[in-house]
Amino acid sequence: KIAEYFAIETSEIWVISPIAKNVTVYKSLKTIETFTAADQETVTSEQLPGFELSLTELAQRIDELIEKS
Repeated sequence: KIAEYFAIETSEIWVISPIAKNVTVYKSLKTIETFTAADQETVTSEQLPGFELSLTELAQRIDELIEKS
């Protein structure tokens, strides 16, 4: 699916894994970074100036949803 997005000229793809509690950012099929709250507090994007995703809050929210299910 990621290759399909890049084929239509998507410049960046974020994949959030609730099980691993990480965010993988694809800037191309070869330029890939994975982030966790243990690595850094937030993830930002040049494509969305001013946007920040708090990895700590993301992990906490995932835990809350798991507890409720």
